[in-house]
Amino acid sequence: MKIFCLPYAGGSSSIYSPWKNLFRNCTIIPIDLPGHGMNINMNLLDTFSKNLEFLYNKIISEISDSEKYCIFGHSLGGLFAYEICKKIEQSEFNNPDKIFISATKPPMCKKNYDLETDTKLKDILIEYNATPKEILSNEEIFSFFRPIILNDFKVYNDYELSDYDLQIKTQTIIFYGTNDSIPYDELNKWQLLCTDNINYYPVEGDHFFITSNLSQVSKIIKGVIN
Repeated sequence: MKIFCLPYAGGSSSIYSPWKNLFRNCTIIPIDLPGHGMNINMNLLDTFSKNLEFLYNKIISEISDSEKYCIFGHSLGGLFAYEICKKIEQSEFNNPDKIFISATKPPMCKKNYDLETDTKLKDILIEYNATPKEILSNEEIFSFFRPIILNDFKVYNDYELSDYDLQIKTQTIIFYGTNDSIPYDELNKWQLLCTDNINYYPVEGDHFFITSNLSQVSKIIKGVIN
């Protein structure tokens, strides 16, 4: 079983490095967006659709008709996981066995970020509690990461749901943090975009429970795929 892992806005594939030791019976394949992590030498792509196409092409190049695979996406990565699955289901390629959508608002509940100033961008990062204070307080360091982070939030803002009535058939697992700011009544609207084959799993933690509570996340995934 292959598990393709898509990071959150401003993140890189390195967040999935510990997964390789936790899932010894699976092949973990983290994918960086252009301009991130292992793809840092590539130009950033400024729209959702361009990044979607990049990720889609990467995944279909790694799959075959004979092997099972899953897609896991956290936050912005969850939107990509959903749209990639929808795109694959409409193609001739082998559909995912499952997709995992983690800490992601359903598209119809999405609200765009105000990115007019660096102060507002930093406020968003502080709210999510994922960026080290050393980066936010040091202008030199922040200026290095700023183009990547800002681009990713603009990519999120650029996303719009299409084919509202088209439900995906692949089994969908929704992870949500017990202390995250996404209300459950909003999360429940993922049901409108999937068939009845959908399950919800709470994980103790805030928006970034995939790092703070990886043990629970990995336990659930193992139970679902085995």
